[in-house]
Amino acid sequence: MMKKTCFLFLLLLCGVVAIGQDFEIVSVESLPADMSAREEMKTDHNDRQCALLRVATQNIAPNQREGFSFVPDLGSEVVERATRDGEIWLWVSPGLKYLRIKHRDWGQYELRLPDYVTRVEALHTYKVTIKGTLSLIIQEQNNSSPTQQYLVFQLSPTNAMLEVDGQLWEVGPDGTAMKFVNFGTYSYRVQAPNYLPETGKVTVDDPNNTKTEVVRLNPDFVEVTLKMDADAEIWVNNEKKGTRTWTGSLGKGTYKIECKQEGHETSVISKEITAEMNGQTIILPAPKPNYGSLNVESTPIGATIYIDGKEVGETPRSINEIMVGKHEIRLTKEGFVAYTETINIAKDERKQIKATLKSDGSVVKPQQPMTPKKESSVFFVMANAAYSIAPQTSFGLTVGSAKKLGWYASLGSNFSFKSAEFECDGTGTISGISSEYSYSGNKSTSRLGATAGLVLRISDPIYAYMGGGYGFRNVFWELENGSWSKCTDDSYQGIAIDAGLMLHFDGFGLSLGVQTIGVKYLEAKIGIGYTLKKR
Repeated sequence: MMKKTCFLFLLLLCGVVAIGQDFEIVSVESLPADMSAREEMKTDHNDRQCALLRVATQNIAPNQREGFSFVPDLGSEVVERATRDGEIWLWVSPGLKYLRIKHRDWGQYELRLPDYVTRVEALHTYKVTIKGTLSLIIQEQNNSSPTQQYLVFQLSPTNAMLEVDGQLWEVGPDGTAMKFVNFGTYSYRVQAPNYLPETGKVTVDDPNNTKTEVVRLNPDFVEVTLKMDADAEIWVNNEKKGTRTWTGSLGKGTYKIECKQEGHETSVISKEITAEMNGQTIILPAPKPNYGSLNVESTPIGATIYIDGKEVGETPRSINEIMVGKHEIRLTKEGFVAYTETINIAKDERKQIKATLKSDGSVVKPQQPMTPKKESSVFFVMANAAYSIAPQTSFGLTVGSAKKLGWYASLGSNFSFKSAEFECDGTGTISGISSEYSYSGNKSTSRLGATAGLVLRISDPIYAYMGGGYGFRNVFWELENGSWSKCTDDSYQGIAIDAGLMLHFDGFGLSLGVQTIGVKYLEAKIGIGYTLKKR
């Protein structure tokens, strides 16, 4: 204890002593049995499944743990950060190569993961151990000559990272890093994504001149041109690079290259990029188009077919190998209004269009010679029913035939034919007999009508008919002795007249009319039956 105290006392005599905090990377190891990356699976913006870095800290206070920030290399990202059981958990893109670790108070460190593990793989868990360190800084006093000077680094590329004696130096946007340092020899390491790292030593010993070290890294990538004979998009490792052609830098390694175009099958190749390919042009396979088919019909036929403005023939036509997607179909024919329709063709689909073109009035169709229309003829047989408010109901049959003009005959009866011994008037008085007779109250009628006439077609299927003939209607009253007396006041006989309308369809006929006897007795008449039509 005494020796340490004396040593510090001597240091204080020589200069000023300061204690500084810093950190270093102790280890990076794979944890194949840790399923945390799978249990809390996350994806980056390219839909790649992430790896999990569990960052453990040693000799670092909890309030200083949150001062760390993590910046990945180009093409990778830190998707999410969380704290679990005193560790910092980082979900990062697979294939991560570099991780710049910064602390708001202590500086930064460039972690080059390939120095520890072969590859950061998706859904795998890795443990990164960071250890806090203390350092003594002794500044001499009362020195008669200067022993410090500026050390300046000029780096290319400007995004390179600089490590001097194990400590990260801050590099400006122009690639310049500088510090006022003690005389001595310093070891440095410069690295940047897609460049070969470079190490070296530089000595600072001139108090009058700034020491400037220029470091230019050799590229670890090649300049290539990707080209195809199609208006397709070029994607490299799920990142769009351009359309039809692209020239740029790719690091050495194997890449997935896709060519994408709407309505086409995406072409995919795996290409290894080597140093010998620098300046070369890589020809990519163009996407293969997807096709459907189309059948086009029109009324009238012979219409010209246009697909997206290009003439392809006349209707009717079957058109194969139409690229999938939307297309405008247009049909034209002289004298008709153009027909337009937009269709959407799917892969291996056969679409069909049936169009009816409307005349635009510019073409007069030749008049066809009139063919004399044959007049139809009808033959009919109908059953009749007649009714009057007397009351009286009778039945019968009507037959006939007609073209424009024809004939008919009709017969009707109630099929009751009685004879009377006496005649009486409407009061019941029997003619020529003075004695009184009593009536039973029963009545009976006899009805018969036979007519014939003309049938006139008004407009098919409507016909009118009218005719005449003979008819009678006799009314009988029964006496109590069973004999009958004819009531002359209620009985009629003489000329019968028919009139009405008929409807004749093929297989069916209907009639409606009236019949009268001497314009004294009137009854309604309806008929239904069979009609045979001929042309």
